Amino acid sequence: MKIKWVIGLALFLLTLAACSSEDILIFQDKSENWSVEYEAKPNGENAESTNLRIAYIGEGDPPETIDYEYDTGSGSGGGTNASLDDGVMEGGEDSCSGCSTTSKGDEITVTVEWDGKKEELTLEPRNGS
Repeated sequence: MKIKWVIGLALFLLTLAACSSEDILIFQDKSENWSVEYEAKPNGENAESTNLRIAYIGEGDPPETIDYEYDTGSGSGGGTNASLDDGVMEGGEDSCSGCSTTSKGDEITVTVEWDGKKEELTLEPRNGS
């Protein structure tokens, strides 16, 4: 009897863990100079937390700062003179409640400008998200 309870609890916890990790949506794209990842984590109905990560993967030294804009279809944002730490900008962190949330079918575009150059990336859902 005890072993059935333990097995049942283990299956329940595995199912619960699988459901919560499936809820997180991750979108990615790479260009000649940039790797971009946008993560949306639901926090209940009509609420989510998001994070944007932009990493320099081009040749040579990364720029010190970038300007960036993103559009998720359900919201947009950006930054000017955003500092890169070892070629990476972790930012665009946001939370909302009572908002339109990100879905797997959304098209997310990110524009990065640096040193007089500009690239636009269209992020796709990562496999498994």
